[in-house]
Amino acid sequence: MRRTELASLRLSDYDCEDKAVRIRGKRNKERHIYAEGGANILLATWLELRGEGEPEDPLILPLGKDGRVRHLDLRREEHLTFGPRGLQGGQEAPQGGKD
Repeated sequence: MRRTELASLRLSDYDCEDKAVRIRGKRNKERHIYAEGGANILLATWLELRGEGEPEDPLILPLGKDGRVRHLDLRREEHLTFGPRGLQGGQEAPQGGKD
């Protein structure tokens, strides 16, 4: 999964009953992946921690240094970084940059 695909996931893209995630990739192509091997449990735990939201709200939100969920849209506000502590919000996204 590409960073931009992950950052653009919405709550409505995850179907917990089917354990399916709808991904919109390059040129708006859609595909489905399945949360297997315990990923569905991790997603359920994340959704509980994340809290409720509207269907078009971001699925993935960054955590602050204090461990609290920061409610902002990663597509518009920040880049994702992968570090020793996992998925984290990074710096503001440059305008017109590539992912």
